[in-house]
Amino acid sequence: MTDQPTNTLPAQENDPNTEALQGDLRNAEKDFRKLIEKRNELNDLAREARDERDALNEQKKALVLQMRALQTQRDSKNAAAREEKEKRNEFQRQAKSLIENKRKMRKDNTTGGQGGVIRALENEIRAMERTQETSAMTVAKENELIDKIKAKSKELAEARLKYADEAKLLSDVKDIDQKIDEFFKSADDAHKHVVELSNEGQTLHDQISPVLDQLKFLDAKSDEKHQGYIALRKEADEHHAKAMSLRGEVEKMREERRKLYGERKAEVQNQNGEARDQLFNDAKLEDKADDAMKALLAGGKIVL
Repeated sequence: MTDQPTNTLPAQENDPNTEALQGDLRNAEKDFRKLIEKRNELNDLAREARDERDALNEQKKALVLQMRALQTQRDSKNAAAREEKEKRNEFQRQAKSLIENKRKMRKDNTTGGQGGVIRALENEIRAMERTQETSAMTVAKENELIDKIKAKSKELAEARLKYADEAKLLSDVKDIDQKIDEFFKSADDAHKHVVELSNEGQTLHDQISPVLDQLKFLDAKSDEKHQGYIALRKEADEHHAKAMSLRGEVEKMREERRKLYGERKAEVQNQNGEARDQLFNDAKLEDKADDAMKALLAGGKIVL
Protein backbone atom coordinates (compact mmCIF):
# COMPACT_ATOMS: atom_id res chain seq x y z
CA MET A 1 0.00 0.00 0.00
CA THR A 2 1.46 3.33 -1.06
CA ASP A 3 1.26 6.78 0.64
CA GLN A 4 -0.91 9.53 -1.08
CA PRO A 5 0.56 13.04 -1.70
CA THR A 6 -0.92 16.06 0.27
CA ASN A 7 -1.72 19.46 -1.36
CA THR A 8 -0.42 21.70 1.43
CA LEU A 9 1.40 25.00 1.06
CA PRO A 10 4.79 25.21 2.68
CA ALA A 11 4.84 27.27 5.85
CA GLN A 12 4.78 30.92 4.72
CA GLU A 13 6.86 32.07 7.62
CA ASN A 14 9.73 30.27 6.06
CA ASP A 15 9.59 32.83 3.18
CA PRO A 16 11.22 36.12 4.35
CA ASN A 17 9.50 38.14 1.62
CA THR A 18 6.08 36.79 2.49
CA GLU A 19 6.66 37.22 6.21
CA ALA A 20 7.74 40.88 5.74
CA LEU A 21 4.78 41.59 3.48
CA GLN A 22 2.37 40.04 6.00
CA GLY A 23 3.82 42.25 8.75
CA ASP A 24 3.57 45.40 6.66
CA LEU A 25 0.02 44.51 5.63
CA ARG A 26 -1.09 43.90 9.22
CA ASN A 27 0.39 47.24 10.31
CA ALA A 28 -1.19 49.09 7.37
CA GLU A 29 -4.61 47.53 8.04
CA LYS A 30 -4.30 48.45 11.71
CA ASP A 31 -3.41 52.06 10.83
CA PHE A 32 -6.27 52.15 8.32
CA ARG A 33 -8.77 51.03 10.97
CA LYS A 34 -7.44 53.64 13.40
CA LEU A 35 -7.83 56.39 10.79
CA ILE A 36 -11.39 55.29 10.01
CA GLU A 37 -12.27 55.13 13.72
CA LYS A 38 -10.79 58.58 14.30
CA ARG A 39 -12.60 59.95 11.25
CA ASN A 40 -15.91 58.56 12.50
CA GLU A 41 -15.24 59.96 15.97
CA LEU A 42 -14.53 63.40 14.52
CA ASN A 43 -17.64 63.23 12.35
CA ASP A 44 -19.72 62.39 15.44
CA LEU A 45 -18.23 65.38 17.28
CA ALA A 46 -18.83 67.58 14.21
CA ARG A 47 -22.49 66.51 14.06
CA GLU A 48 -22.83 67.24 17.77
CA ALA A 49 -21.32 70.73 17.28
CA ARG A 50 -23.57 71.31 14.27
CA ASP A 51 -26.68 70.27 16.23
CA GLU A 52 -25.71 72.59 19.10
CA ARG A 53 -25.13 75.42 16.62
CA ASP A 54 -28.51 74.82 14.99
CA ALA A 55 -30.21 74.74 18.40
CA LEU A 56 -28.61 78.08 19.27
CA ASN A 57 -29.73 79.50 15.93
CA GLU A 58 -33.31 78.41 16.68
CA GLN A 59 -33.11 80.23 20.01
CA LYS A 60 -31.80 83.28 18.14
CA LYS A 61 -34.74 83.15 15.72
CA ALA A 62 -37.20 83.09 18.62
CA LEU A 63 -35.45 86.04 20.28
CA VAL A 64 -35.38 87.99 17.01
CA LEU A 65 -39.15 87.54 16.69
CA GLN A 66 -39.59 88.65 20.30
CA MET A 67 -37.37 91.69 19.78
CA ARG A 68 -39.16 92.70 16.58
CA ALA A 69 -42.53 92.43 18.35
CA LEU A 70 -41.24 94.67 21.16
CA GLN A 71 -39.82 97.15 18.63
CA THR A 72 -43.13 97.27 16.77
CA GLN A 73 -45.05 97.94 19.99
CA ARG A 74 -42.52 100.56 21.09
CA ASP A 75 -42.61 102.34 17.73
CA SER A 76 -46.43 102.31 17.84
CA LYS A 77 -46.40 103.92 21.30
CA ASN A 78 -43.88 106.54 20.19
CA ALA A 79 -45.92 107.36 17.08
CA ALA A 80 -49.06 107.74 19.20
CA ALA A 81 -47.11 109.97 21.62
CA ARG A 82 -46.04 112.21 18.74
CA GLU A 83 -49.65 112.53 17.59
CA GLU A 84 -50.75 113.49 21.10
CA LYS A 85 -47.95 116.07 21.26
CA GLU A 86 -49.22 117.65 18.06
CA LYS A 87 -52.77 117.74 19.48
CA ARG A 88 -51.54 119.27 22.73
CA ASN A 89 -49.56 121.94 20.91
CA GLU A 90 -52.53 122.76 18.67
CA PHE A 91 -54.90 123.09 21.66
CA GLN A 92 -52.42 125.39 23.38
CA ARG A 93 -52.02 127.48 20.22
CA GLN A 94 -55.78 127.93 19.89
CA ALA A 95 -56.15 128.86 23.58
CA LYS A 96 -53.36 131.42 23.34
CA SER A 97 -54.94 132.85 20.18
CA LEU A 98 -58.27 133.34 22.01
CA ILE A 99 -56.49 134.97 24.94
CA GLU A 100 -54.84 137.43 22.59
CA ASN A 101 -58.18 138.24 20.89
CA LYS A 102 -59.81 138.72 24.27
CA ARG A 103 -57.04 141.11 25.33
CA LYS A 104 -57.53 143.22 22.19
CA MET A 105 -61.28 143.30 22.66
CA ARG A 106 -60.91 144.62 26.19
CA LYS A 107 -58.44 147.23 25.04
CA ASP A 108 -60.80 148.46 22.33
CA ASN A 109 -63.62 148.69 24.87
CA THR A 110 -61.79 151.27 27.03
CA THR A 111 -62.49 155.07 26.96
CA GLY A 112 -60.23 155.38 24.00
CA GLY A 113 -62.27 152.79 22.14
CA GLN A 114 -65.41 153.12 19.97
CA GLY A 115 -67.56 154.04 22.98
CA GLY A 116 -65.46 157.14 23.65
CA VAL A 117 -65.44 158.06 19.95
CA ILE A 118 -69.24 157.88 19.77
CA ARG A 119 -69.68 160.08 22.80
CA ALA A 120 -67.23 162.65 21.46
CA LEU A 121 -68.93 162.74 18.03
CA GLU A 122 -72.38 163.12 19.63
CA ASN A 123 -71.17 166.04 21.77
CA GLU A 124 -69.53 167.69 18.76
CA ILE A 125 -72.66 167.37 16.61
CA ARG A 126 -74.90 168.79 19.35
CA ALA A 127 -72.57 171.74 19.77
CA MET A 128 -72.66 172.52 16.02
CA GLU A 129 -76.46 172.23 15.97
CA ARG A 130 -76.75 174.71 18.87
CA THR A 131 -74.43 177.09 17.05
CA GLN A 132 -76.62 176.83 13.94
CA GLU A 133 -79.76 177.50 15.98
CA THR A 134 -78.50 180.36 18.17
CA SER A 135 -75.93 182.19 16.06
CA ALA A 136 -76.49 184.65 13.18
CA MET A 137 -74.38 183.77 10.20
CA THR A 138 -74.25 184.19 6.47
CA VAL A 139 -75.73 181.62 4.16
CA ALA A 140 -72.26 180.47 3.13
CA LYS A 141 -71.20 180.03 6.76
CA GLU A 142 -74.35 178.14 7.58
CA ASN A 143 -73.92 175.83 4.56
CA GLU A 144 -70.37 175.15 5.64
CA LEU A 145 -71.58 174.29 9.16
CA ILE A 146 -74.28 172.02 7.75
CA ASP A 147 -71.67 170.12 5.69
CA LYS A 148 -69.60 169.59 8.85
CA ILE A 149 -72.66 168.30 10.69
CA LYS A 150 -73.34 165.82 7.87
CA ALA A 151 -69.73 164.63 7.85
CA LYS A 152 -69.71 164.16 11.62
CA SER A 153 -73.06 162.36 11.47
CA LYS A 154 -71.59 159.93 8.93
CA GLU A 155 -68.62 159.29 11.21
CA LEU A 156 -71.02 158.74 14.08
CA ALA A 157 -73.00 156.14 12.09
CA GLU A 158 -69.81 154.25 11.23
CA ALA A 159 -68.63 154.39 14.84
CA ARG A 160 -71.96 153.02 16.06
CA LEU A 161 -71.67 150.06 13.63
CA LYS A 162 -68.20 149.29 14.92
CA TYR A 163 -69.41 149.67 18.46
CA ALA A 164 -72.24 147.21 17.81
CA ASP A 165 -69.73 144.63 16.56
CA GLU A 166 -67.55 145.23 19.60
CA ALA A 167 -70.52 145.01 21.90
CA LYS A 168 -71.40 141.64 20.40
CA LEU A 169 -67.82 140.47 20.83
CA LEU A 170 -67.81 141.67 24.41
CA SER A 171 -71.03 139.79 25.03
CA ASP A 172 -69.25 136.65 23.84
CA VAL A 173 -66.35 137.00 26.32
CA LYS A 174 -67.82 134.37 28.61
CA ASP A 175 -68.06 131.96 25.69
CA ILE A 176 -64.47 132.78 24.78
CA ASP A 177 -63.34 132.11 28.34
CA GLN A 178 -65.13 128.79 28.28
CA LYS A 179 -63.49 127.86 24.99
CA ILE A 180 -60.09 128.86 26.37
CA ASP A 181 -60.69 126.58 29.38
CA GLU A 182 -61.76 123.75 27.09
CA PHE A 183 -58.67 124.13 24.92
CA PHE A 184 -56.38 124.12 27.94
CA LYS A 185 -58.16 121.08 29.38
CA SER A 186 -57.81 119.24 26.06
CA ALA A 187 -54.14 120.25 25.99
CA ASP A 188 -53.68 118.88 29.52
CA ASP A 189 -55.41 115.61 28.61
CA ALA A 190 -53.25 115.29 25.49
CA HIS A 191 -50.14 115.95 27.57
CA LYS A 192 -51.13 113.20 30.01
CA HIS A 193 -51.47 110.82 27.06
CA VAL A 194 -48.04 111.93 25.84
CA VAL A 195 -46.51 111.10 29.22
CA GLU A 196 -48.33 107.74 29.46
CA LEU A 197 -47.41 106.68 25.93
CA SER A 198 -43.81 107.85 26.34
CA ASN A 199 -43.48 105.85 29.56
CA GLU A 200 -44.97 102.76 27.93
CA GLY A 201 -42.64 103.20 24.96
CA GLN A 202 -39.65 103.52 27.28
CA THR A 203 -40.71 100.39 29.20
CA LEU A 204 -40.83 98.44 25.93
CA HIS A 205 -37.47 99.88 24.90
CA ASP A 206 -35.98 98.78 28.23
CA GLN A 207 -37.26 95.24 27.55
CA ILE A 208 -35.48 95.21 24.19
CA SER A 209 -32.05 95.83 25.70
CA PRO A 210 -31.70 92.49 27.59
CA VAL A 211 -33.10 90.61 24.59
CA LEU A 212 -30.46 92.25 22.42
CA ASP A 213 -27.76 91.32 24.93
CA GLN A 214 -28.94 87.71 24.90
CA LEU A 215 -28.94 87.74 21.11
CA LYS A 216 -25.33 88.93 21.10
CA PHE A 217 -24.39 86.16 23.54
CA LEU A 218 -26.15 83.47 21.49
CA ASP A 219 -24.62 84.83 18.30
CA ALA A 220 -21.13 84.52 19.82
CA LYS A 221 -21.84 80.98 21.07
CA SER A 222 -23.35 79.98 17.74
CA ASP A 223 -20.31 81.29 15.89
CA GLU A 224 -18.05 79.44 18.33
CA LYS A 225 -19.92 76.17 17.68
CA HIS A 226 -19.85 76.80 13.94
CA GLN A 227 -16.10 77.36 13.96
CA GLY A 228 -15.70 74.19 16.03
CA TYR A 229 -17.87 72.31 13.55
CA ILE A 230 -15.76 73.56 10.63
CA ALA A 231 -12.52 72.60 12.39
CA LEU A 232 -13.81 69.09 13.22
CA ARG A 233 -15.08 68.55 9.69
CA LYS A 234 -11.73 69.66 8.31
CA GLU A 235 -9.85 67.29 10.63
CA ALA A 236 -12.27 64.45 9.79
CA ASP A 237 -11.75 65.09 6.06
CA GLU A 238 -7.97 65.00 6.58
CA HIS A 239 -8.22 61.63 8.34
CA HIS A 240 -10.54 60.38 5.60
CA ALA A 241 -8.05 61.45 2.93
CA LYS A 242 -5.22 59.70 4.79
CA ALA A 243 -7.37 56.58 5.22
CA MET A 244 -8.24 56.50 1.51
CA SER A 245 -4.58 56.95 0.60
CA LEU A 246 -3.58 54.13 2.98
CA ARG A 247 -6.43 52.02 1.63
CA GLY A 248 -4.79 52.15 -1.79
CA GLU A 249 -1.53 50.94 -0.28
CA VAL A 250 -3.34 48.13 1.58
CA GLU A 251 -5.00 47.02 -1.66
CA LYS A 252 -1.61 46.97 -3.39
CA MET A 253 -0.07 44.88 -0.58
CA ARG A 254 -3.05 42.51 -0.64
CA GLU A 255 -2.65 42.13 -4.38
CA GLU A 256 1.07 41.50 -3.92
CA ARG A 257 0.28 38.92 -1.23
CA ARG A 258 -2.22 37.19 -3.51
CA LYS A 259 0.44 37.11 -6.22
CA LEU A 260 3.01 35.56 -3.86
CA TYR A 261 0.47 33.05 -2.63
CA GLY A 262 -0.35 32.18 -6.22
CA GLU A 263 3.31 31.62 -7.02
CA ARG A 264 3.80 29.50 -3.91
CA LYS A 265 0.64 27.52 -4.68
CA ALA A 266 1.84 26.83 -8.22
CA GLU A 267 5.22 25.76 -6.88
CA VAL A 268 3.60 23.37 -4.39
CA GLN A 269 1.26 22.01 -7.01
CA ASN A 270 4.27 21.37 -9.29
CA GLN A 271 6.10 19.62 -6.47
CA ASN A 272 3.04 17.45 -5.77
CA GLY A 273 2.80 16.52 -9.45
CA GLU A 274 6.41 15.40 -9.53
CA ALA A 275 5.83 13.40 -6.36
CA ARG A 276 2.78 11.68 -7.87
CA ASP A 277 4.76 10.80 -11.01
CA GLN A 278 7.56 9.37 -8.92
CA LEU A 279 5.17 7.31 -6.86
CA PHE A 280 3.49 6.00 -10.00
CA ASN A 281 6.84 4.85 -11.45
CA ASP A 282 7.83 3.17 -8.19
CA ALA A 283 4.53 1.28 -8.12
CA LYS A 284 5.11 -0.06 -11.64
CA LEU A 285 8.58 -1.32 -10.69
CA GLU A 286 7.15 -3.09 -7.66
CA ASP A 287 4.51 -4.79 -9.87
CA LYS A 288 7.19 -6.07 -12.26
CA ALA A 289 9.29 -7.34 -9.38
CA ASP A 290 6.27 -9.20 -8.05
CA ASP A 291 5.64 -10.74 -11.47
CA ALA A 292 9.29 -11.83 -11.77
CA MET A 293 9.18 -13.41 -8.36
CA LYS A 294 6.06 -15.33 -9.25
CA ALA A 295 7.61 -16.52 -12.53
CA LEU A 296 10.76 -17.61 -10.72
CA LEU A 297 8.82 -19.55 -8.17
CA ALA A 298 6.83 -21.21 -10.96
CA GLY A 299 10.02 -22.11 -12.86
CA GLY A 300 9.11 -19.87 -15.69
CA LYS A 301 11.09 -17.29 -17.57
CA ILE A 302 11.67 -13.94 -15.94
CA VAL A 303 10.97 -10.93 -18.22
CA LEU A 304 12.28 -7.55 -17.14
